[in-house]
Amino acid sequence: MYKLSNYNFYIPNINYDNISLIYNSLSNSLCETSSEKTEKIEKINGTNFDLHQLDFLDYEEKQLMLKNNMIVESDINEKNLVADLISNQKQINKRIGSFSIIFLPTNSCNMDCPYCFEGSKSDENNFHIMDEKILIKLLNILEKEFNNPLTNTIRRLHVEWYGGEPLLAPDIIKRFSEKLIVFAESRSLYYQGKMFTNGTLLTREKWDLLQNCKINIVQVTLDGDNTVHNKKRPLCNKKNSYYTILENLQHIPDQIHVSLRINIDKEILPTIDSLLDDLEKYNIWPQKNRHVRPYFGYKDFYETGYTEEKGLYYNPKEYWKIENEFNQKLVSRYNAWAQNNNINKIATRRIDYPRRGSYTCTLADLPYGIVIGEKGDVRKCMTPVNEPDEKLAHIDNLNFSLLQHNKWADFDRMSVPQCANCKVLPICTEDCTQRFFRNHLKCPSWKYFLKEKIVSYYNNNLTS
Repeated sequence: MYKLSNYNFYIPNINYDNISLIYNSLSNSLCETSSEKTEKIEKINGTNFDLHQLDFLDYEEKQLMLKNNMIVESDINEKNLVADLISNQKQINKRIGSFSIIFLPTNSCNMDCPYCFEGSKSDENNFHIMDEKILIKLLNILEKEFNNPLTNTIRRLHVEWYGGEPLLAPDIIKRFSEKLIVFAESRSLYYQGKMFTNGTLLTREKWDLLQNCKINIVQVTLDGDNTVHNKKRPLCNKKNSYYTILENLQHIPDQIHVSLRINIDKEILPTIDSLLDDLEKYNIWPQKNRHVRPYFGYKDFYETGYTEEKGLYYNPKEYWKIENEFNQKLVSRYNAWAQNNNINKIATRRIDYPRRGSYTCTLADLPYGIVIGEKGDVRKCMTPVNEPDEKLAHIDNLNFSLLQHNKWADFDRMSVPQCANCKVLPICTEDCTQRFFRNHLKCPSWKYFLKEKIVSYYNNNLTS
């Protein structure tokens, strides 16, 4: 006996040619059929049947649906198959050949953003930076661990600089990076650096520092144009930062890629065109489109830090809608700029097809993935940096074998009922474990717009 997969999505009458689609999220497959056949298939949903009862389908159609798990044997528990997918992905994450370290060289910041999950930064007298003893201890640990056969598959040392504002501690970044680069070279590891910065301190000299430290990926935040950014991201000294950041971004080296994050909310959205005008005026984007990418960041409400009105925030469905509109706007604005400047390269809007989900945080799964705070505390996530109970160890007593099991590494998506019962789970891109613990999920756009997006993909890629 057989049954229809619980992970089927039926998309009827997508055009005037009597065409319907069936998409299966578990096999990530798509089939085309007639609207009449789709209607008959849906009528037997929830029942068991023999294949000969599907006399409205020919042999090839039945085999195609069997091959793509749209029809499955009636005794199969599909949730177990999804659980296996998630478990396999966690094992893949564990085998990624990367040793990943996120440094918080200082928890201090020259901004006092009201939505910061780390809380207020207004006390400028409470300024601490990471002690160099932490570097010495870390290097000793690295030497020891890389004599362990478990590290034989590691090919990359990935270092990220977070904060606070990391560029308040440039000497720490310089000295730590120099030592870690030498270590990576001694072990034939590819070294990659990344930084999250508010951009206010990114002078020409700081850009040179980043290049010398092999930091080739940088995230900078601009929350709307001058009228709202300075409100959303005020400096502790009460001065404005918007134009300072724009001036600094004019000097981005060609070797560094900048993700320009916009933490979107209902006050910021009306200023997006003005912000994009300023980016063009300052020759940042689209002029530097090869290594600058503006994008919307989902603004999550974090109770222990945020002081903004929650009503300003978008829910996930609203966010994905405006994010899609923003990406379309970027294509239109780039093409208008290219035409005005006699540039032949034209941008097109990429129509996505679902992909396998990531399910959980890679850093949490990695045996060698840690966050080191300014005082040497070790965590598996940078979000609860100011929560003492979330500390797993200290650099002085760090033992990686004891970090293999903790609430981040052991987290199972199938333990969350709304996920376990969701037909989109096999292609879910929500991978922030901390949001699960707080029950503030950012469900993927597929949950809200799957049928529309599948039809768009079909029309753009599978029809003549």
